[in-house]
Amino acid sequence: MTRLPRLSTIAPGVPFADALARGIMETFAQEDDPLALTDVLILLPTRRAVRATTEAFGRVAAAKGMTTVLLPRIQPLGDVDEEVLMLEGFALDAEAELAVPPAIDEMGRAFALAKLVARKMEAAGTPAPMDQCVTLAYGLGQFIDTAHTERVPLNGLKELVPERFAEHWQQTLKFLEIVLEAWPRHLESAGKLNPAQRRDRLLGALAARWQQHPPAHPVIAAGTTGSIPATADLLKVIAGLETGHIVLPGLDCEAPARAWDAIEPSHPQFGLRALLAHIGAAREAVEAWPYSAPGKTQSRQRLINEALRPSAATDEWISTAKELGKGDPTAGLSFLVARHSGEEALAIALLLREAVEAPARTAALVTPDRTLARRVSAELKRFGLAIDDSAGLPLDQTPAAAFALHLVEAAAADWAPVPLLALLKHPLFHVGKTRAAVREAVDAIEL
Repeated sequence: MTRLPRLSTIAPGVPFADALARGIMETFAQEDDPLALTDVLILLPTRRAVRATTEAFGRVAAAKGMTTVLLPRIQPLGDVDEEVLMLEGFALDAEAELAVPPAIDEMGRAFALAKLVARKMEAAGTPAPMDQCVTLAYGLGQFIDTAHTERVPLNGLKELVPERFAEHWQQTLKFLEIVLEAWPRHLESAGKLNPAQRRDRLLGALAARWQQHPPAHPVIAAGTTGSIPATADLLKVIAGLETGHIVLPGLDCEAPARAWDAIEPSHPQFGLRALLAHIGAAREAVEAWPYSAPGKTQSRQRLINEALRPSAATDEWISTAKELGKGDPTAGLSFLVARHSGEEALAIALLLREAVEAPARTAALVTPDRTLARRVSAELKRFGLAIDDSAGLPLDQTPAAAFALHLVEAAAADWAPVPLLALLKHPLFHVGKTRAAVREAVDAIEL
């Protein structure tokens, strides 16, 4: 059995979840002890990462010919809650848990803040429609969570560049009295905390517990960059545990020291660099994750790393260009220029449709553009293909929610022709008749 390194990284060209699952199974699984893996605790950044890693364990077990496997405990760090912390072997002591008040739920906070916003606007003689108040309330909630996450005291807003934005800033400060004064009083009277505030306190309490009582079971934190300060503190504790292991995602171990030291906050490697500095570890101490072969796109990854080299070190491109020229980092890549977004979606849909015809091929669309993803999905439906969108379907785009929104919009417009026809033409509008009869009547009304 190979001992896992204290600090390691999985290369960008390697499937992260599968490599993580393979390494853990090779290290901790025992043929004579089916419960061996259950002693391992894996901490991942999000619930989606938890699902992906759980599925990866299934694939690795199937490849080994195992029909049944008892998985390690896999928990998310980014959205940790009391249910997670109360699991056996991962629990806070009763005194520490009672010392952390419960978090206010998101919906309750939005409406409570909306009431405070409405009072503030009415006091200033400004109209306060409820939809606008709720929108402002959600924005204030995000602002509060960001401040707690970054550990920025809100009372410092009053001393923030008052001389540069005198009149405008004073008006803004008057509105922000909601989060400076009214909201803290509301939370105190309710005996609750903001969600981000509670998360940070729970993570802090867990870090303190593990410092005082180090766990005997393996603790593996994987895939997180420690962008949340409370998470970074916990990772520092894990790195110091005898049974702790940290697996970083895609650390650039080949960047020259000069380029590494010049990395700025806008660089994708900055978070990893800051985490290593917070832990107190040098980049040279990070080893390659065992049981993960180098990715097939090493030359392409090298090209990407060079393209992202900090400007202060780009003079070294002259020497690295010769090395990059030895391989073909752009092999297999294609570039397509579409005239408009509709053509773009159709081209992607055709490529995905072509991949379906070859049994051994797989294809996936990776995009942050939700509109493009929906258009591609609609184009694929013309070919009779339903794709699995990992981002899910927004509630307002489900048939039932869309119908409810049409009903509200038509009523709010006093049954004006356009919103009324949108309601009448919706597939869920029946009024006790067949859809064909309803459509015939709607066509007559439209004429």
